[in-house]
Amino acid sequence: VKSQPIVDKLRGLIWCGSHDHNLYALDPQSQSCVFKLGCGGSIFGAPVYDMIRSKVYVATTSGRVMALNLEDTLISISWLFESQAPIFGSLAVESGTGN
Repeated sequence: VKSQPIVDKLRGLIWCGSHDHNLYALDPQSQSCVFKLGCGGSIFGAPVYDMIRSKVYVATTSGRVMALNLEDTLISISWLFESQAPIFGSLAVESGTGN
């Protein structure tokens, strides 16, 4: 794990990215991985949790920025953006608008 984890208190999950190109959702109660997503690049920055839109955002060293939809029981990719350069830091979401 390379990125700082974040806590999703609503679902009781811990989200973290890794150098193995995956984003993980871990359940501390069951001590298991409940979700794993290949993101196409290493994740060095912490994922960002947007409570307003019920999304997790993540950026990768391949330049990919992804938003995951957490509203449904099945976690899905809401949107994907391919930048022209690697991203090594965390994203930021404005709390009032979610932008």
